[in-house]
This record gives sequence, structure tokens and C-alpha cells, in this order.
Amino acid sequence: MNYLWKIFLPILYCYYLFSTACLSQSLLDQGGLLTAFGDLNNDKLTDIFVITDDGKSFGVLLAQDKNVFTEIERKCTIPEDELIVGLIPSDFTGNAMMDILVVSGSPKSTSDLIDSFNLRLLRPNGSSIDCTPLHEPPFATVGSHPALLDYNGDMISDFLAQSDKSQDLAYFVWIGTENGLPEKIPFPPSREGYHPFAPTPMQSPHSNAFIDLNKDGVADIFITTTKDLQYWFADKNGYPGPTYTFNYPVSSIGELKIGQSIFADINADGQIDHLLPVCNHYFCSIYALSWDTSGSHEWIVLLENIKIDGNPYQFVEIDHINFKIPISVRAGDITMDGYPDLIAIMRFGNHLNEVVIFQNEASSNNTFGRHFSPTVVPPRKSLSNAGDPELATFFDIGENGKLDILINTGPLYNHTRPPSTPLQTSKMKIFGEVDETGMDSNFLKVLVTSGLCTDRNCYGKDYYVIDKYRVPYGTNRPGPTVCTSFLDPKGEPMESCAGQLSQSAHFTLQMPYCFFGLGPYANYIERLTATVPAGNTSIILKHVEEDFVPDSQIVIITNPLYEPKRWKVQFWLTPSEFINKTLYTFCAICLILIILIAILHRREVLEDAYEKQLFKGFWVDS
Repeated sequence: MNYLWKIFLPILYCYYLFSTACLSQSLLDQGGLLTAFGDLNNDKLTDIFVITDDGKSFGVLLAQDKNVFTEIERKCTIPEDELIVGLIPSDFTGNAMMDILVVSGSPKSTSDLIDSFNLRLLRPNGSSIDCTPLHEPPFATVGSHPALLDYNGDMISDFLAQSDKSQDLAYFVWIGTENGLPEKIPFPPSREGYHPFAPTPMQSPHSNAFIDLNKDGVADIFITTTKDLQYWFADKNGYPGPTYTFNYPVSSIGELKIGQSIFADINADGQIDHLLPVCNHYFCSIYALSWDTSGSHEWIVLLENIKIDGNPYQFVEIDHINFKIPISVRAGDITMDGYPDLIAIMRFGNHLNEVVIFQNEASSNNTFGRHFSPTVVPPRKSLSNAGDPELATFFDIGENGKLDILINTGPLYNHTRPPSTPLQTSKMKIFGEVDETGMDSNFLKVLVTSGLCTDRNCYGKDYYVIDKYRVPYGTNRPGPTVCTSFLDPKGEPMESCAGQLSQSAHFTLQMPYCFFGLGPYANYIERLTATVPAGNTSIILKHVEEDFVPDSQIVIITNPLYEPKRWKVQFWLTPSEFINKTLYTFCAICLILIILIAILHRREVLEDAYEKQLFKGFWVDS
């Protein structure tokens, strides 16, 4: 039987190579700048929004099945004297359809950064976009990129921004309404008994966020200013003022260049942590903010003097002539071990930009018990001549519960390209790196939707459809917090939390859902908790699910809003790759055995026939 394995093993090896192949594909042929994610046409798949035509227009890549994206036929164009610098897809009108807030600006000169932003709201109908509002006067002009939030907890998206710098420096919130354009109100509103708030100019680019910072079940507001970092905790009256202010980290070796703050539960203790990448002329680091309820704080170094193969690496700030893509790290558990990793664009000296993944690992050197280990992502052959990586983020391209990487490349950055360049989207490509060779682990993917219905009518317009109740779905909303509880491989309880759509400005590129890696040994999830913004702490809107299997994609529909126990939860179970490969391998083995048995049986039949013929030769009729 040894000869059987000579046939069997090569077949299994070829199958293994086929089933673990890596796919690198260009998602956009015409060129564009990766800007935001959202479900434009309500098909339950996440689409990609891109800026095209050197900032003069934008388009959408609609997700299809099997890692395929198709570009919509119509692109919307901005007036000639403006550039599009941001897109925020969300439901600003409460009609359960995705709207698009377009952020644009008019450069004062060819070399000045845009510091005043025009806002226009487009209200698509599925994948059909009416571009008319782009050629009308903006409904607002602000001095900072809008930060998405749900200020009053009505499931309709709002946004926070600073007034135009030609006016005072006040903060305002634009409240989304069912009637049309958002309505402007002061932030915070003046109330009797509260001290007047004197706003500080917002940092540009800023890292403003809408996320639960103190684990009370209500999303808080985080604001970065030119002076400090502000935590605005929600209370029973809303957001009356900054609860705590924290200083930026400082270094004894030169002034620090501050990157964008991000928020992730890096040590899986149920508390969302505040991370900040920084650089000076010599090295770059990643800090985490350790603070207590008294307001005292300390910046803990999670990774200092970033080196890869002994070479010092710097975070890259992409410097276009009229706007910047700031120093950024983005979070996602690509190792699927339950601890979020980071991805960033970095460079060693004058070399080309590289995509770097920071793997989250255990450490005994700090109070968080974690640190990051950087590794350069080796470029695929398809990226070798694609240009310099400018953006990188995690994204579930195949909607299969496995994180992949999106890379946005641009013109090569070398001695022939000056540090400040015009936006050249025709030379920018978006690549999806679908890596199917990773460790097979369990996952949980959670999407919290608004639960709103088209025209606010969950039963349809006609009487006869009342008996055929249609489940309200709505769109993904900003501010929910999702926490999971399960046992780690050592049998210890592990609680991990994440915020959905907590940041939206300056190319934060957050996935519009919460993703959790669970490791290879999680047999079931003990508890899933989802809380949504209520606008204040007088009521906590929280839904709890217990005891369900991993490898699930879950949609939590928050309708009726004030009855969390009645929220509908939809599950889609995705079998793990290990199960699939085991099944395929088992089927392949069975097929091979059937073929071998058939061959051996055929040989046995032929041998029996031959022996029978010989036997007949001894009994010749006389």
C-alpha cells in the first residue's frame, strides 16, 4: 500500500496550496483616494467611497459577492474652485437610507492648506445619486472637519464642528432632521447653573470621537484642541462641558509631532483605551493614556523607538499641497487572538513607504500588560509598480468574517517627488490584500443598526402589507458600544469592547461594524452586550444576548428604541476555514479511496477471470 501514499500526498499538497492561496486585486482601475465605508444601496454589504478626478468628484465602489466591487456609473462633481477633502456616509434625515455629507474647500492659493470647509448633503436613493446639491451653495461652512455623532439619541446622525475661522471659535452641533438639512445649535447649549464654556481652537487635523470612555453605557465626546485633549462625559443633562482635560505627551528629545488618537480595548479588560502615535526627528512611539476618575493621568509607552530589522522607522504624514493625511494608526484584530492589532504607513529614511502591522502581544513592562511588535507587510507582485502606499486599513473584503487589508497607493515618494504634492488621484490605486493563509480562528462581527424604516413606516404604505410585517433595518449608526465575554485558552474570563463608527474625519477609515477575534479555542460566547447612544445618562439603552456560537455575523436592530429587550437580533453563521478545509479534505480522501477501490476491484475481477480461464483449461471436454 505504500504506493498509494505516493499518489495521495501530492494531491493533498496541491489542494492545500490551492485552498490557502493569497489574492491581491486592484479594486479601482480609474484611480481614487480611499475615503470612507458604508452600505449605500442597502444590500447588507459594505461599499467603498472614493475621491476621484484629483479631488473634483467622488464615486462609490459597490460590493458584490466573491471579493468583487463594481464602480457606479455616475460620479458627482464639485464646482471648479473647490476640492473634495472628505465624505461621511450616514443617515442624516431618518429615512433609513444612507446620505452622503460632502466636505470640500476652496484653497486661498495653490500652496495654502484648506482651513474652511463647505458642507453639502446628498440624499441618494439606493445606488442612484442626485448630484444637484453639489452645485448649490453649501448649507454650512465650518472651520474643522465634521465629527459624526448621535447627539440627542434619536437614531438620526448629527455632527460636531467648529465655526468658520472668519467668525468666532465656537463649537456647534448640526442635528439631523426628517425635514431636510441639519439644524445648527450651540455646543454645549447654555444652561442655568453651568459656567460659560470658552472653546479652544480644534486641532487640525483633529481626532474627535464619539465613544463610551467611562464604561457607563452612553457614548461620550472626545475633542482634540490645539492645547489639550478633552473628555466630555455624558450626564443626565447631556454634555454640559469637558469633564477632564489631558495634556499631550512630551519628550525630552525634541518636540513631538502628534498623530491621530484612536480608541481600542487593547488588553481585553472591557475598558476602551486611548492610543496616540507620536514622532520626533529621531524616533516614533505609540502611547496609551492611563487615567483615573480624579483626572490624574499618565502616558504609558507601549512601543518606543520603533525599529524593524534594526532600522528606525517613522510614521508618514502624507502632505498634499492643500490638505494633509495625518499620522494615523488603525485598529483591527488581524491575528484573530482577541487583542486588536494596528496598521500604519511608515518609512525608513528616504526609502519608499511601507505598510506596517503592529501585532498586539503580552508584556510585563507596563500597566496595560500589552505591547506592539512591528512587522512590514511584504508587497505582492501586483503592488511592485503601483506606487507609494499612502493609506492602509483593515477591512472584511469578502464579508466572510476574516480581516483583510486595503492599501491605497499614490505617486512614488522619492528624490524626484517633493514632500508636498497636488492630489493626483489618477495615479492612486486601491488594492485588496485577501490573505487566506492566516491562522484559523473564531470571530464575531457585530453591526448595530438604527432600526428606522423608509418614510418612518415599518409596515409599508398600503394596508394589505400590515400582516406581512417587514423587519425595520435602517443604517449603521455612530456611537454604539459592543462587548463580548468568553473564556480564553487558559480558561480565564475575557471581556473585549469596541465602539462602532466612533471617528469619521480626516480619513480615519473605520470599519462600520465591530469585529472581534476570538482565538482558535472559543467554543461559545457567554455574553454579548450592545449599548446605543441615548443623548444622556437618564436612560441606558442596553441589550444582552447570552450563550451563542462564534463565527457569527450579527445584526442588532434597535427597534423599538426604548425597549431594548425587544430589539431584533439576526445571526448569520459562517463556518470556519478549518471546518471547510476538513470537509473538503475528507471528501477528497473519500473520492481517492473510491477510485482506488474501483481500480483494485477491477484488477481483482480481471485476475479472477484469468484464473477461471486457466482453470477451464484443465477440464477439456473429451
